[in-house]
Amino acid sequence: MNPTQQQEPTADVTVGRQHYIGASEAHNVIALEPYGCPLSLMLDKCGIGNDPGTPDINPKMAERGHLLEPVADALFTQDTGAATYILDEYQSDLRETHPWLVAHADYGLCKPTDNVRWAKLCQKLEDGPNAPSSAPTEDGLVQIKTMGEWAYNRMLKDGIPPYQLMQVQHEYLALRKTWGVLWIVAPESFRRKGFLIGIDPQLVEQYLRAGDSLWAKIERAQASLTPADSPDRWTEFGINRLPAKSKQCQKCKRRKACQGEALMQVLDLPDAGRVVRMDEDARWQRHAPEYMRLRELAKDVADAMRVERTELEALLGDATCAEGAGVRINFKPQAGRMSVDGKGIVAAINELADAVETGDTATYTDGKLAEVLRVIAAKKKQAKATRPFRPFSC
Repeated sequence: MNPTQQQEPTADVTVGRQHYIGASEAHNVIALEPYGCPLSLMLDKCGIGNDPGTPDINPKMAERGHLLEPVADALFTQDTGAATYILDEYQSDLRETHPWLVAHADYGLCKPTDNVRWAKLCQKLEDGPNAPSSAPTEDGLVQIKTMGEWAYNRMLKDGIPPYQLMQVQHEYLALRKTWGVLWIVAPESFRRKGFLIGIDPQLVEQYLRAGDSLWAKIERAQASLTPADSPDRWTEFGINRLPAKSKQCQKCKRRKACQGEALMQVLDLPDAGRVVRMDEDARWQRHAPEYMRLRELAKDVADAMRVERTELEALLGDATCAEGAGVRINFKPQAGRMSVDGKGIVAAINELADAVETGDTATYTDGKLAEVLRVIAAKKKQAKATRPFRPFSC
């Protein structure tokens, strides 16, 4: 199967997901920070909406990831020499005993045919948790993540977030796999990195028990809970609220409706009862007015400095350095930095998607894909040159 073949989008993912727990929801089962919440997952499965005015996940982010999957897969096979293939969209080898457990893995990964191929794969990847020490004897999985430069750098610095590792373990469990690769790509710069990850037997055993227990509660809630019910009913099915101060709660789309009065204590809103009167404190009477005076003075000084700098720049003219009256000022031109045209990359990806939708085939030839990658890589722009103003006392 062509490794760059695009997967077709599902017709109605939202409705279908009410009948199972997917890999992207795995972190909710065991309440992993900073997003996991079993109660929020139950509400999703019961069709309970968000707080008024609170949007769900931006669909454009999901669309971007979907469109970039074949490109990221092509980069993976190019860098590692491995072979990948597309899996059936929704599947599980354990649905008879665990009906909630379903996975939609990005790609299957062919087992290395010899030690040379395995060595090349290991050379291009970093060992992640439970990475296999020898060549596997069965196929694995490839989980692809596309993210912005900030998130990419954060992952390189802090490591793989636990909720993403849990997503990988969910897929291993559902599809009876023991190893695979988490492949992350920053599309703005085409920086990419891969991690070899093996199955964690203790974690998946704990996860399976927690998932079975949670799903039984969700099924009871689905039988009677409706969107018209008040939040007071939400915990009647055996799933408790997380503390209002938890990271998960702070990022939840139902924070206000779920926490209610408990949220007011966390917010620590200012009111008359919390204002500490300092009228009789002599130190406050001395320092507070002086701070306000200096703050206003700082504004005046900043305005005066801007005026004087304008005069000095005019006197410098084309000079790159001037000295006098005990002051030296460097005023050297600096070339503009090279940056990536993110919008141009998105436009190129959209053109690629349009070609797939309107063409007679969804298969990219190597030449076509190479052409698209060259166009995207060329989307760079030069920032305007600057002339920094740097004064020093001599």
